[in-house]
Order: sequence, then C-alpha cells, then structure tokens
Amino acid sequence: MTRDTFLLQDQKELQHMNLSTDRPLKRQIMQVAEPYTLVQARHGWMLANPSDFYIGKAMLEYGEYAEIEGQFLSQLFVRPGAVVEVGANVGTHTVALARQAAQQRREMFAFEPQPFIFQNLCANLALNGITNVRAWPWACGAKAETVYFSSPDYNAPGNFGGVSMHASPANRGGPGNSDSRISGKAGPEPAIMAARKGSGNDET
Repeated sequence: MTRDTFLLQDQKELQHMNLSTDRPLKRQIMQVAEPYTLVQARHGWMLANPSDFYIGKAMLEYGEYAEIEGQFLSQLFVRPGAVVEVGANVGTHTVALARQAAQQRREMFAFEPQPFIFQNLCANLALNGITNVRAWPWACGAKAETVYFSSPDYNAPGNFGGVSMHASPANRGGPGNSDSRISGKAGPEPAIMAARKGSGNDET
C-alpha cells in the first residue's frame, strides 16, 4: 500500500467514529496509575481508560471523541439559562461545553451514574480547571426511584458508555452478583430550579 492509501484509511476510520480530520494524530501521552492514561486531547488534558474501546481508545488515538456531535451540541446554546448534560461519561463533551457556557456566564449540571466513570469525569473537570460545572453521580428519570446496572470490569475491554439502567436487578443475589444500585433521590432539581429563577430563563 502507498502512503496515500494509509491516509485515506485513516480518514475513513475517523469519519466512521464521528471524528474530525483537521488535527494531527500525534499527541502527548503519559502513563499514570492503571487503568488510566493521561492524554493531551483537543480540548485539554484528559484521563482516559484504554480498556474502553470506544471513548477511551478514541481519546488516545485521536485526542477526541464524537467531535462532530460536540460541535452540534454547541450550536444549541441559543437559549439562555443553565446547561444540563445527562450521561456525561468521562467528560469528553463536558469540558468543551463547560468552557462555552462559562463564556456566556452560564452554570452547567453534569450527570453520570456509574461511580467509576463519575470519578473519571470529576478528574477531567479538575484537570482542566472547570469551575462552572456541578457534577452529580445520579441517573435521571421521570421520578425518584432506585435503578440498577451491571457493573462492568473497567480493567477489561468493554463499552463503558453503553451501560443501561434497569428498574430491577439483573442478578438477584447469590455468588457473582455484580449489580450496582443507585437509590432514588430528589436530586439537584432544587438547585436547577434556583438557577432558573435566578436567571429568569429556561435551561438549555
């Protein structure tokens, strides 16, 4: 194969993963405590998990994940008020959206129910000096209740952004029960409502 053929394959792979092609593929990477790797990504330093074969791998290989999707979301900042991100994962979109929100003097609320992923989210917010985001380790739904999800092995290859919440545990006791539980709470609704009252506007 020629060099042009390899470049074409790289661009096709980028397009398949919803990544932009206007950035060099080389970047600074630093090995830290397992399972994490610190990478200088498009929007700042990010702690990535190489075992995540979608988000983690994309961050390490390209320094971004679903960048086109993030650019689309940034275009929704047309209405004033607080910004809410449900399912923030490790913050690949949160960091960039939070900076945009800060420029408009907005507060942002980010929700990520997986405890392990939530810690990664908070680390990435801290690494980039994001101060206008309030992160919550909760799932979001129409009512307050308890939900369950099967905890993956975050040290083994997997799709950690594809974890689903359920109203009942998949594993009902006994050896090998790996279900995690998130108890229903009133959550940060009062804080969000207070932000809306303070600004006199709806949230985005």
